[in-house]
Amino acid sequence: FRHRALEQIDHIFVASEAGTKYLQESWPEYRSKFSCSYLGVADPKFRNPTNSSSGIHIVSCSNIVDVKRVKLIAEVMILLAQRLPNLALTWTHIGDGPQLDQVLQVLQDTNVNSLNWELIGRKSREEIESIYSKVPIDLFINLSSTEGGAPVSIMEAMSYGIPVLATEVGGNPEIVDSKTGALVPIDADADYISTHIDLMLADSLSLNRKRELSYKKWEENFNSEINYRAFTGSVIKLFVNNSKDANSDFYINLN
Repeated sequence: FRHRALEQIDHIFVASEAGTKYLQESWPEYRSKFSCSYLGVADPKFRNPTNSSSGIHIVSCSNIVDVKRVKLIAEVMILLAQRLPNLALTWTHIGDGPQLDQVLQVLQDTNVNSLNWELIGRKSREEIESIYSKVPIDLFINLSSTEGGAPVSIMEAMSYGIPVLATEVGGNPEIVDSKTGALVPIDADADYISTHIDLMLADSLSLNRKRELSYKKWEENFNSEINYRAFTGSVIKLFVNNSKDANSDFYINLN
């Protein structure tokens, strides 16, 4: 019933350019009905504090399910700690899920003393904001095997000026690039990814620049106040254009 549904729908707002392109290529006869309208997150009013210690803190935030590949992140952290035995490395994962035991098994089987890990479970939006605004974070990591849109978790991290390393899938390349962090191929293994992170962390000047550009990318493209106002305006315009009752006296102040 996809064709029937698309025939009846006035317009579809897609959360990423990648999703928009997919739909346009899959149903070209309805191409004009698809357009990208990014989600966004609010201005946190705080920037993530710069790490003044000699250690490294990496954070991830997701459900612990197959598609999020948190187990792979754990493997990456172990290899990274082995590469940097004299540097205190802390990995914090926010979230829980059915694969928690698998992740714990990987971590508990390692004997890398330089890795401090903490799986802190599911947290409220307010609790996550408190962490991002108060605890220095050098890098946010997302190794999802697929993404339907542009992940809000990445937008949240970047709104605090945190650089991001993510897999090159879905809408991720629309948020993350070499200026704001790094993209890795979907088939990259733990060794490749840990090497990539090692190189990023070694260049502190570049990493500080990525912090600034991460915030700027959020401000320009994923600020919810701007995006939601634009979305609302688009919906109202669509309504006015399609309404049989629309007339010259119809006016809505979007300001």
